[in-house]
Amino acid sequence: MRVVERPFRLAAGITSENPISEVLEGVARFVEASEHLLRFVVNEITAESVIGELWVALDLPEWADVARTHSLNLRKRPFSDTSRFNVVFVAPTGVGLSIGGYAGDAGPVTLLLASVCDTLVTHPNAVNGSDINEMADNVYYVEGDKLSRFLLGHLGFRLPRSNNILAVISDSGDDRLFSAQVNAVNAARSSYGLRCERVIRYRDQIRVCADFSAHSGRASGSLSGIGPLLTELRHLRPSYDCLALASCVLADAGAQAAYLSSQGAINPVGAAEAMLTHTISAFLGVQCAHAPMVQEWDEARPHPSIVDPRIAAETISVTFFQSVLKGLMRSPKVYPAEFGRGLSLDVTQVSCVVVPDGCVGIPTLAALAQGLPVIVVRENTSIMRNDLSVLPWRPGQLVFVDSYLEAAGVLCAMRSGIDLTCLRRPLESVQISELTSSGRRANEAADGLRQSSAV
Repeated sequence: MRVVERPFRLAAGITSENPISEVLEGVARFVEASEHLLRFVVNEITAESVIGELWVALDLPEWADVARTHSLNLRKRPFSDTSRFNVVFVAPTGVGLSIGGYAGDAGPVTLLLASVCDTLVTHPNAVNGSDINEMADNVYYVEGDKLSRFLLGHLGFRLPRSNNILAVISDSGDDRLFSAQVNAVNAARSSYGLRCERVIRYRDQIRVCADFSAHSGRASGSLSGIGPLLTELRHLRPSYDCLALASCVLADAGAQAAYLSSQGAINPVGAAEAMLTHTISAFLGVQCAHAPMVQEWDEARPHPSIVDPRIAAETISVTFFQSVLKGLMRSPKVYPAEFGRGLSLDVTQVSCVVVPDGCVGIPTLAALAQGLPVIVVRENTSIMRNDLSVLPWRPGQLVFVDSYLEAAGVLCAMRSGIDLTCLRRPLESVQISELTSSGRRANEAADGLRQSSAV
């Protein structure tokens, strides 16, 4: 099995109340019948066109049946359950976010947002900081594919007491690197009680290659040699709950040096890591997260100079594995969504989605289609330049704020049921309209005449 990225361009903007179906219908011509669409992202959206990129799985004859069950279609929520205030926080990797584009630097934002809601659902990129992961107890740590399908209405989550984690470490050929990863697992077991019964040293080659898109400048990548690993993991499936992966990501040395040079360059490996975890999560149905391994033992040492604080967590780690292990320890179990049953958290119980400005992917479009309020944070800039206001939002559904501090205030107002317009000045007077019974009868008569004429 291989996974590649492809560009797409649709010659029309998004206008319907179900933008997911609109995009899926448009991109279908870019995906062969024997292939499977894993994800799409929109790089530029206007009233006249949609331009973006797809992740497509190829060479998957033995996984074709599984692929057919991995749906990206929208399952519309039939109602909204407001008994609890649950929020989804999205910080996509590979686009150079000023907050969340580095090494766990969206962690403080995650803590802030979690403090004003009952449950915060987010993904590893928001909280993974190499050996640091300080997410709050009410945060659901969810792989990106699972987060998207949760908002699409297919999946529900239930928080376990703990998970049995299977650690899979790709063999780099250097026993010292493998020993460091095993020591990281044992450190987690001895210091905070991680349940991990087995570490697999995977000796076959998986090629996780990082690159940059020539079309958008986003971090990109490709994946090959994943089929045999998927087969082995499927055979082991009853024995574990979550997968912690560690492997080398092949990246240009110059791009990696630029990222560490405090010049604001995009993390070159994040998108390739996401491609790997999306693929495994989609085909095995499990929560998983990935830590990038250094390729040479000489690289496994502290960085010699002071770097951008947002990158600092990467410069003090050898294995980058602790954030993954700690996150997966209580990652929610995944079930088919059963609306109204109350057995798991599903999209009917989501109150709001928080996204960076300019970013449009499945979570944003699913929120639009599900009628969920979306808070857009202008301060969190990236290379993405989508104008979210051109999408067909309902009145009041889209809220722009300048910072996450302001976003937290908006969430507090939503949770309290306060109309946001009442908190701003000037405060406009309520609208006044007139209605009389005679006017209503006259309108009804006119409507009846028009209907008769149409017949």
